[in-house]
Amino acid sequence: MCKKHINGESVNEKRGRKEGLKMEENMIRGGILAMQVDNDTKTKLFNYLDNLVEDSNFLNCLRQAGVDNWNGYEDAQELFEEQDC
Repeated sequence: MCKKHINGESVNEKRGRKEGLKMEENMIRGGILAMQVDNDTKTKLFNYLDNLVEDSNFLNCLRQAGVDNWNGYEDAQELFEEQDC
């Protein structure tokens, strides 16, 4: 039997998800390199992508640590849903 993480995901499931995300990230990076824009714009896009990946990784850690049991979790969800996206 596989070891389970806090959120019920096995080690192999987590590894596969992470590898899939890394492939997607690499495809996006390749797309940025292929863009017909100046290097300053590419640098800004890479920095933005780096921040998104870092935030996503941190969010996954929070979820695995049980942030959904936090008293303010529902408040945070409501704030997120109120954002004009």
